[in-house]
Amino acid sequence: MSQGYPIKIYSEPDLSQSSLVLGWSEDAGNLGRKVTDYLNRKLKGQKFAEIELEDFFPLGGVTIEGNLAQFPESKFYACQELELVVFQSNPPGTEWYKFLNSILDVAEHHCQVKELYIIGAMVSFSAHTSPRQLFTVVNSAEIKEALNQYDLVGDMNYQTPAGERPTLNSFLLWIAK
Repeated sequence: MSQGYPIKIYSEPDLSQSSLVLGWSEDAGNLGRKVTDYLNRKLKGQKFAEIELEDFFPLGGVTIEGNLAQFPESKFYACQELELVVFQSNPPGTEWYKFLNSILDVAEHHCQVKELYIIGAMVSFSAHTSPRQLFTVVNSAEIKEALNQYDLVGDMNYQTPAGERPTLNSFLLWIAK
């Protein structure tokens, strides 16, 4: 348990100025899972912690694939040589605030994270033959400036529809400020 949050720490990574890349497993096209799987495989990420799931996932979070029960996962991986932390998780069913603060607790107290990058995808209503665009939403002028060198659309201003709960990514960025 870390700082009162339901976290299991298996080892302490040796990080001092790290970046956190976070990907959810259930976004459009499973982009978050694919990117975090790729980073962990390519950079040889080592699992060092996980969030205990009892408070966040009802039994309905368990799926059956190939006659095997698939339980939700929320795991942290460290790529120490590159000062990179990768968090891969199913989105929580309940207790969003507590869950997201658990992520930030590990990031701050165990990894000295200075930057947070969230990988996510949304459905776009455009023809499959249309050129693809990558959008960014940033909360600092420095990061926006650093990303200017890439072919990214940086003027996206996503607004949660009235009467709906904000996206998990929006909520995390709000808490992390």
